[in-house]
Amino acid sequence: MLSLCCFTGYAVIEAGAAQHFSSYDLQPNTELMTLGTTTNIKYIEQQKEPLRRPNYHGDTDRPTIKTLKSDFYHHRGLHAEQKNIDGIRSTYQLVNQSPQECDQIEGVTVEHGELPKKRLGRLYLHKMTEDRVLKVVQNMDMPAILDMKWCHHMVYGLPLLAIANASGQVLIYALEDGNSSTVLKLFCQYEIGKDTLVLSLDWSTNRIQSERPQLTLSDSKGNITLLELNEGMTMKQTFLAHDFEAWITAFDCWNPNIVYTGGDDSKFKKFDARTGTAVVTSRAHDAGVTSIHSNVYKEFLLVTGSYDENVNVWDTRKLRSPLFSQSVGGGVWRLKFDPHHGELLLAACMHNGFHVVDINDKLQVKASFSGHESLAYGADWYCGLENSTKTVASASFYDHLLCLWEFTVPT
Repeated sequence: MLSLCCFTGYAVIEAGAAQHFSSYDLQPNTELMTLGTTTNIKYIEQQKEPLRRPNYHGDTDRPTIKTLKSDFYHHRGLHAEQKNIDGIRSTYQLVNQSPQECDQIEGVTVEHGELPKKRLGRLYLHKMTEDRVLKVVQNMDMPAILDMKWCHHMVYGLPLLAIANASGQVLIYALEDGNSSTVLKLFCQYEIGKDTLVLSLDWSTNRIQSERPQLTLSDSKGNITLLELNEGMTMKQTFLAHDFEAWITAFDCWNPNIVYTGGDDSKFKKFDARTGTAVVTSRAHDAGVTSIHSNVYKEFLLVTGSYDENVNVWDTRKLRSPLFSQSVGGGVWRLKFDPHHGELLLAACMHNGFHVVDINDKLQVKASFSGHESLAYGADWYCGLENSTKTVASASFYDHLLCLWEFTVPT
């Protein structure tokens, strides 16, 4: 799996057990489609070998495809997070632990000759050049990464990246000037438990700036943990939110005292972050709730996605039932509002590719990208200058693919 985060000129890509994406994933065997009123989709860049001709529909211009060699493309998964022109990519790989490693882990035994698995990952920092080529600036081996996000503003004068990994840790990296280039350096870290996977995280800073921002974390045991960043990280609150895995957590970007969660128990919940008390519990979805995103431009607008293949649109003042719902197929893993107006919604739909839908048009599909041969997991917008051409990075699981593509919004 691969994940990507973009900043103004750099992209961070994680290789590891990543399931949330914000980077660039390109696939060789790619099909491009134009749906709704989309007038143009172009294939910009591809990171996978070997290269084959993509199939495409609805575009009179042949897509431009570039192949970039990646020394970690054999790892499964892609996760990406973008902000302006910086990008991050991540992947993960399951490997057998050695008998010696098992002996050192309390409670782990080798049965029937089968060794337990360990999750490995790698984080890539990329810089996007003016001609839209991704240049690797830095890479780091680490435990598999399941989510990562940039803080929405600088803290202590530094851009900060938060990483959730499969070893129960949250790592904060600062983007700093190195000897010859900008690099990520470890700022601080916090561990909630080695036998726990941190599945998702979110910053409290989408609209409200703070020199002591908060993070909300969800984990494989159904717990939510709230941390405050100062010189290190301090736990402010922890509580059980779901009966099974808590797949997703997110702040209400208009009110950081409100935290939303979604779990494998099919429940979508609203919590008072100060007390850990559930204010609302919804069972509107018929399967695990995997994605939640609060809209930074419209105060009471929220979206949720689920394994049931539906995207639900909510008024946060009336959470008894969604305003409307739309099936996008395949199971929804990630949802991202566009960074400029919050009117377009990017959906990573696992078995059904990537779709861009219009919030103002009852989630009608405006563009689709089916250039991946595997589970569509990671997706994010390029946060550069606003214009009618939108650039998206997408990533998938078993085919180890990172794609960069664009489409034109009709005026």
